[in-house]
Amino acid sequence: SSFGWIIGNEGGYKSKKAEIHLTKDGGITWGRTFLNLIGMPIKLLFINELCGWVLDNFLANDEDSFESNLYYTKDSGRTWKRVTNFNKQILDFTVINDKKLIVVGENGFISCSSNGGKTWSNHEYYDVNINAINFLGEDVGLAVCDRGKIIYTETGGEKWIEIKNRIPDDFISVVLTDIDQGFISSSHSIYSFAIE
Repeated sequence: SSFGWIIGNEGGYKSKKAEIHLTKDGGITWGRTFLNLIGMPIKLLFINELCGWVLDNFLANDEDSFESNLYYTKDSGRTWKRVTNFNKQILDFTVINDKKLIVVGENGFISCSSNGGKTWSNHEYYDVNINAINFLGEDVGLAVCDRGKIIYTETGGEKWIEIKNRIPDDFISVVLTDIDQGFISSSHSIYSFAIE
């Protein structure tokens, strides 16, 4: 596909100046739409040329913690509708299919939705932040956390198991390249891994 999107923001978490840039010709030309988000856009994912989600984080009323919103579009990002608010900071999300989404965040928070984000089942696994999540297909996924914790699922996020790891870094991203291998990064290193 020659479609592509980029999100941006001026002014940080209190700014209302979020924007999305859309290309339909592989990046030769770009159109811009301003987003009516409460906070700073964190991640944007599309499953096809029309349907996508964007996550924002914003300072809560106490200005001491963060909350997050998830928005949905069905017109390539021209208009967005907020589908849910989380009263905690969501750090990453993935879209498994047009109905199933999984978010991860602060204090070991994982939540799954099977209806496009309207309702969520909540699970809290660890006392560390879960910073990133990646799936390969609909069943196999990996999430990485602070203090070197790694969790793995073969059940589409219904059940997670901890993978033993000797690297105590705060992991910030993960990419699965096969059902049992991929790459994990911290703020200063990139690691390849294989699950035994």
